Amino acid sequence: MRVGLVDFESAGHHTPYAKYISEHLIELDHEVVFITSEANDELSEFPNGPNFSVETVRSVTHSNIPYIQQAQVQINRSRQIKDTLELDLNLDLIHFLFLDLSEIPIWFNLRNQSNKLPIIASLHRDEPFDSNYETDEYGYLSLKLRTLAENIFTGINDKLKSRMVDNHRLKKIIVHDQNIQRRLARKTGIDEQFIENIPAPTPEVNADITKKEARDILNLPKKGTMYLFFGELRYEKGPDILAEAVSDLPDDDFFVTYAGKEKEITREDIPEWDELVDRNLLIPRLEYIPEKQVDYYFIASDALVLPYRRKMGISGPLRRACMARTHVIGPNDTDVGDVIERNNLGTTFEHNSVSALKGSLEDFVKNKDEYDLAGVDKYKKSIHYSTVVEELENIYQSCL
Repeated sequence: MRVGLVDFESAGHHTPYAKYISEHLIELDHEVVFITSEANDELSEFPNGPNFSVETVRSVTHSNIPYIQQAQVQINRSRQIKDTLELDLNLDLIHFLFLDLSEIPIWFNLRNQSNKLPIIASLHRDEPFDSNYETDEYGYLSLKLRTLAENIFTGINDKLKSRMVDNHRLKKIIVHDQNIQRRLARKTGIDEQFIENIPAPTPEVNADITKKEARDILNLPKKGTMYLFFGELRYEKGPDILAEAVSDLPDDDFFVTYAGKEKEITREDIPEWDELVDRNLLIPRLEYIPEKQVDYYFIASDALVLPYRRKMGISGPLRRACMARTHVIGPNDTDVGDVIERNNLGTTFEHNSVSALKGSLEDFVKNKDEYDLAGVDKYKKSIHYSTVVEELENIYQSCL
């Protein structure tokens, strides 16, 4: 089978997602053509060999002004999808790896397509605006107006997903959580047989080293319970919530490491930041973390903390933590919390509650040796990329 994998972005989890699917499809003796933007600067992460090739389409730039930016994204994405569908690559199937917020340009380009090439798409979040700022950052649009615009946009996208499936333009929509599958079916009316729920592909840890060795490599304190905040400092991920919770803890034998670039939130936005650094309770690694170092952080940690504001959507760091056999602490009443509780991956605290998170952190320091990792070990097998891509292969075959 000759598969076209399409993703025009490379930041965050875009590159790992495409990479692990590509690698195991090749191991299963399929050919992969990765179609991406010519501006993709992460192509060195992908496999080399006769069964893998890259095709690029035009790169695009967007305005930094919200709403104007979103309109430009839709127009430019449509141009990239048009370029993709015009490529003569002799493919058996196309898999758009990110359907999120691309429904309009995909529908626009597929609506008059005479090409019968099977097309499937991955949807990572069914509520893409679930975690926006709670205040109007720019002042010229009220929060209510913005929320109304986002709800209309989401409704249009849901309608187009349904229409593309009904018209057989999309053979399948892939999601990575049962809650997303159920919500999507309920909101769009799409029969669940066209919404496939499989775990997101996750790699095995790339280093056979101890916690002490990982901390030595990363130049982290050798002693003490280490909490990890991993990923970009985004409002939806609650880095400020964790800092506030940690600041109220006594200076016991623990520290928290922030590993990821500053984004919507910077260190200046977190009042407790400098004090925690001075108290040696916070180790800042505010930088891009190369893939070869990612597992070191999870191996070095005793617990991954997910103080997420957002309630919907899955978590890449959660899966990487499980592969490293690391305890997970996350908010209840959320998709992430449901995964933790359903699979016994760690502990949950009241969503958006600093005091509840503080309590969970205190409890873990005192009782970390008593937590059972049997649930983590079982879950890591189900999310391993070799298992997941074999399921994906079966989905591909059913669409041919």
